Order: sequence, then structure tokens, then C-alpha cells
Amino acid sequence: MELWALVTIAAAAVQTGRFMLQKHLKATGLSTGGATYARFLFAAPIAAVALAALVIVPGDRLPPLPLSFWAWAMAGGVAQIVATALPPENWTV
Repeated sequence: MELWALVTIAAAAVQTGRFMLQKHLKATGLSTGGATYARFLFAAPIAAVALAALVIVPGDRLPPLPLSFWAWAMAGGVAQIVATALPPENWTV
């Protein structure tokens, strides 16, 4: 099996585990905001380790990233956190 397929399966498994943890925390009485906070708090170190592994192992460096990249990355991150924290009863289609 090719590497991209293994990485995709691993990412799906980690996402499922993270979702299950959030559901478990919510079922124990934790608010939606608390469960969302826990979800993103525990994801940050995993993302940092993954980034370090991608940079250190092959000996590469990150390309120079312009300020606009960081602005868009922050906007996307905040939007994801807000959308995750928004309870389903507030969703409109």
C-alpha cells in the first residue's frame, strides 16, 4: 500500500478518536465549549510533533511564509474553532 493511503487511514483514525473523546467529554456533563477547548488543546501538541517530524527527519526547512499566510491560517483556525463550538441547535441551512 502506498504511503499516502496509510497516512490517510491514520488521519481518519485519529480524527475518529478525537471525535469520540469530545463526545465522551460532552456526555460526562462538560459543556460544548469545554469539549471544544479540550479537543483543540490536545490537538496542538500532536500537530507540533507532526510538523517537527516533517521538517527534522528529512533535514528540510520550512519555506519562508509571508504575513498573509499567517493571517489566513489564523482566520481559518478561528473559524474552525467557532464552528465546532457552535451547538447544532443553532445551525441553519
